Amino acid sequence: MNRLLATTSIALLAATTPGWAEITPAQVWDHLVQQYQSMGYTVTEGSREEAGDTLTITDAKVAVDGEMSDVTMTVPKLVLNQTGDGNVRWTMDGAATGEVTMPAPEGGQDQTSTFTVDMPGNETVTSGSVGDLTHDFKAQQMLVTLNMPLADTGETMPVSMTFDGVAGKQHSVTSDAGEDTTFDSTVDKVTVSAKADMPETADGGPGALALDGTAEGLAMTGRIMMAPGEFDMETQLEEALQAGTAFDFTLNYAGSNGTFSFSGPGEDGTPQSADGSYSSGPGSATFGMSQAGLKYATAAETIDTTMNIGTLPFPISYQLAKGGFDIEMPLMGSGEPAPFKLLTSFTGLAINDEIWAMFDPEAKLARDPADLNIDLSGEVLMPESILTPPAGLDAAMDEAADGAAGEDAAATDTADAEAAADAATAAAEAAAAAAAAAAGGETPDAADSADAATGTDAPHMADMPQPPVPVRVTLNDVSINAVGAQAKFSGELTAPEGGDMTTAPVGEISGELTGVNALLDTLGAMGLVPQDQMMGAKMMLSMFAKPVEGQPDKLETKLEFREGGSIFANGQQVK
Repeated sequence: MNRLLATTSIALLAATTPGWAEITPAQVWDHLVQQYQSMGYTVTEGSREEAGDTLTITDAKVAVDGEMSDVTMTVPKLVLNQTGDGNVRWTMDGAATGEVTMPAPEGGQDQTSTFTVDMPGNETVTSGSVGDLTHDFKAQQMLVTLNMPLADTGETMPVSMTFDGVAGKQHSVTSDAGEDTTFDSTVDKVTVSAKADMPETADGGPGALALDGTAEGLAMTGRIMMAPGEFDMETQLEEALQAGTAFDFTLNYAGSNGTFSFSGPGEDGTPQSADGSYSSGPGSATFGMSQAGLKYATAAETIDTTMNIGTLPFPISYQLAKGGFDIEMPLMGSGEPAPFKLLTSFTGLAINDEIWAMFDPEAKLARDPADLNIDLSGEVLMPESILTPPAGLDAAMDEAADGAAGEDAAATDTADAEAAADAATAAAEAAAAAAAAAAGGETPDAADSADAATGTDAPHMADMPQPPVPVRVTLNDVSINAVGAQAKFSGELTAPEGGDMTTAPVGEISGELTGVNALLDTLGAMGLVPQDQMMGAKMMLSMFAKPVEGQPDKLETKLEFREGGSIFANGQQVK
């Protein structure tokens, strides 16, 4: 799916925005072909006709073969003509068609999805000069249809997407450092619909699935820096980033809403059904990737979701005033620590009273909307790049595929099933041992560890990359406000000289707790916490927190992590 979306997006953008154009339509097209080839694509022409100031390309085919999928797309007709004022105008006539094929394991059947893209009223005008081009594009609509195969049924699920009011601008500058492209675009409204009738199979059925959604007021800005040279972005992403390739995208939208429904047999064969709806106010998403690392963030406001499940006598609903997620992290292996960031938060989370009544029928707990904020930053050491596939991964996947085929032929062989379970357990133990050794400064070969655990040779086990090693973690704000209690912590921990944070971090964490004792008393009165456990919880709490003078229901704590592994709570050694 990712390959399909990426290919169609790039190809269609090029088809409707005559990027990298020079002075004549022919030069525009030829340069576009070169750009696709530099990214690992192949472009072929069905026919090519030049008449005066107009170039017509028919049945242009764009294709790419990847490890995870193969994609082809055919554009029936492209017309490029000079406008008389030094500009070039592009249009696409007819609907583009294509398919994406997901290779199956040996002995399986490939899964192929087909798609079409139509853009009535599309037009792009390119201005500027070779190496410095601006493209203004618009389309009344962009209509995308996708037929996705349903596994093991022979049926397909049609998905349709409609983009209304598409407009934007793209600016590309080519130099010895590569091609630097910035763009901004808007879409008035996006509508998505998917429906499928699932036939009866050996596992059950029949059933039905339906999804509908809309988003309005979309605006997207971004920058793509393509380093010079040719790179296959599926297999050579790390090399491209190291050469200077970088991506940066930001999407904002005014609001969205949708519905979904499902009906069909459950695992035990009994009929099941569910339906629901959701809505959201303004939201955003950002994505960036470069040699410096990865960044990804989402945010949304006024979220409202309701679900009806056939096995429950009441709906499940929740509302969220605001929520977000933000992560930044390095990707490349390095001997020097690199910064990271992790933020997840929500404000005003409320659930319906029917859910509360399941465990609190007498409403003893405070049902005010809850808040959560986890804001961390720091530095991490990357022993290896996370973009590098594990050594031996292909062999391991092939072996796994062969094993899966064998299971189908001997599904009732209990001895084989037990042996597979034992092997999986041994592999997990070996992976855990390797991770522990890496944390202690050793880096044993993963295959050797597996061999030691199983007592057999494992020539096809993938050598997993070493995990990131945290060097410094700063708790900017870790806080929660729920069921009448609040907790808030901040501080910083670092790796000791010559050690690591997994065994003996050094630093200080401070915190405040409000309403925790009252909450424990309420939970005890409700019978949710047994009396003996209640006493243990309060004793443990008193070890790490002390009352604030004049505020009996407020506690504070100061945790010190010292060299050598000792821990002090409010000046008292607890370890």
